[in-house]
Amino acid sequence: MRAFALASLAALVCPGALAAAQENTEEARVHFEAAVDAYDRGAYEQAERDFRQAYELSDHPDLLYNVYLAAERAGHLEAAAEALEQYLADGEMSDERREAFEQRLARLNERMLQDAMHGPPQGPAVASQDDELATPVIFVKRGRIHPAATALFVAAGALAVSFAVAAGLSEAEDRSLAGECGRDTDFPNCADDELDALQRRNLVADISWIGALVAAGAGLVVLFTTKGDDSEVSASVGLGSVSLRGSF
Repeated sequence: MRAFALASLAALVCPGALAAAQENTEEARVHFEAAVDAYDRGAYEQAERDFRQAYELSDHPDLLYNVYLAAERAGHLEAAAEALEQYLADGEMSDERREAFEQRLARLNERMLQDAMHGPPQGPAVASQDDELATPVIFVKRGRIHPAATALFVAAGALAVSFAVAAGLSEAEDRSLAGECGRDTDFPNCADDELDALQRRNLVADISWIGALVAAGAGLVVLFTTKGDDSEVSASVGLGSVSLRGSF
């Protein structure tokens, strides 16, 4: 049971990884918005650079499509072909869309071959004017995490620590009693007060890991169903207990 609890908590409570991923996403969003602005102004070389940086930070394949569009309009056919080829390999799209992009890639390769033989044409190569930039979901909305969700995640992390401490004490107490008066002795006869101490530690451990799962789950619900605002929330956490105060 405790092994399952530890695995569950590890999957739900990873503040360091979440913070790093959020930081990368925010930085990628800055480059994405700068790229969209540059693209709309016709500054395709800048748009290509920023879209590429956004992709490197987020690893979102749809951004490769944007790199392709900006690079082709900037006249960087080789970079455009590479981005489109990688987009076809990594991106998800309908069969009809994939076939259309495969044809575009073939035309790009043909144009590069012609340029190598006869020299590049005057002015940048321009893709279809009907093309629209891709906007990955992670860049659609901007808003900070609701403070209630933050408080719940903090509570979940603290309760996870509480569980680890209580579980460790419980295991140590169990081993001690087993050797002194319990299952490892010839005549098990532990006193009620000794068993009560073990049961209390077990209870604290159980309450802590269940509370951590509930807090983490509630935090995820708040995170995906509310928008960040100016609510004030504070969390108070103790061994095996948690309380939240404030207006949500």
